[in-house]
Amino acid sequence: FIACHAQCLSGPYTIGGVNPDFQRIRLAFDSIRKVGICGNIDFNIRPGVYSDSLTLPYIKESDQYRIRIKSENNDSSSVVLKPIPDLVNTINRYVFRLLNSKNITFEKLTFNLNSSLMEFCGIYIQPNSVNSDGIELFNNAFMSDSVKGQALTVENNVPCPIKIKIKNNRFLGTNILIYGNNPDTAASLQINSNVFQGNAAGIHVYTFPGKVNVSDNHITDTLTLAPKVVMIVNAGIIERNYIHLKSGSGIRVGPGFNLSTSYVQVINNYVQVDSSHFPAITIAGGKGLIPFNTIRINSYGKYGSALQVEATTTSIVKNNIIISRGGPRGLIDVIDKSSSIVDYNRYEGVPGIFGKADTTMYPSFSVWKLATGFDAHSQFQKTNLADHPGYKIVGDPDLKNSGTPIPGIST
Repeated sequence: FIACHAQCLSGPYTIGGVNPDFQRIRLAFDSIRKVGICGNIDFNIRPGVYSDSLTLPYIKESDQYRIRIKSENNDSSSVVLKPIPDLVNTINRYVFRLLNSKNITFEKLTFNLNSSLMEFCGIYIQPNSVNSDGIELFNNAFMSDSVKGQALTVENNVPCPIKIKIKNNRFLGTNILIYGNNPDTAASLQINSNVFQGNAAGIHVYTFPGKVNVSDNHITDTLTLAPKVVMIVNAGIIERNYIHLKSGSGIRVGPGFNLSTSYVQVINNYVQVDSSHFPAITIAGGKGLIPFNTIRINSYGKYGSALQVEATTTSIVKNNIIISRGGPRGLIDVIDKSSSIVDYNRYEGVPGIFGKADTTMYPSFSVWKLATGFDAHSQFQKTNLADHPGYKIVGDPDLKNSGTPIPGIST
């Protein structure tokens, strides 16, 4: 291997297999803690199953250099990582714990978090006193056969500009959980081009202070009632995601630390919920921009509107396709009529209740437009989804050329 001098690590190293540099991942971490690093490091893990619970603290030299932990043959299925069950201390049930760690990449690995008895975590990030930025998860698989498996947990309670990138991973029955009271607005989170499948799979981000981008993800086949994309953030963009759920709620967003400045954009997503008591998309406070989405709900539930807007500052709902089989709240539910702008949408639904604004229910599209002042340039057509189980949108699938485009938005 390459080394700058005998007391630091740099370059590629092998872990496991025949004649490795390190027999176990734990030994490689021990070496980093003891001698430090003096260049970028690739830990290439050879095929096998590895069981451990490891903590990597802050390494001073990682301000300049990156540590990459990956499969040697670039096949994520060949390297399986499992946490060691700890029946006493619940906080130790992880594979990797990053305590103030910086510039760490996990790439092309499989995390097996199967357990019916305890909650396991693949990667547990715990910033404590310094920046924990530069954390990357690329092309990994996270698997759990129960609701107890969490792929990634971030305890984000200390003021520091934590920065995380999550791209091209597969989450099977596992979720991403980020929570805490860190007020540092320099923090950033990117969750892009991932696949989430199965019960409990989803993205849950609570009180994140910085910018969040959730885009181009594919989320399907859940049986739980909880929302699959939850964001309580100051600034966020949710765009170009495909979400098809058997039940539950697709997207729910709300304000972060500052209600008056919170601003979330939900743009160009496809969200379908086949059976649910809750809206497919909910904007729960703050300011929202909701254009170019296709929102479809096939159930008649207690809160079965396709779109619910609870914003307390201006929210703009334009150029969406909103479809519902029916429900006591119809196609759209606007909690605060005075704070919303709704127009240039296309609605498709069954005869009956069209929507709700403030506390008033409106039985038809024409009454809705006249009473609320919404949707002056929108369209409505009746449909009976019960007669068309294979129902698909026909004709032009969007209205982006039907009205005045929203400044600054491109699709």
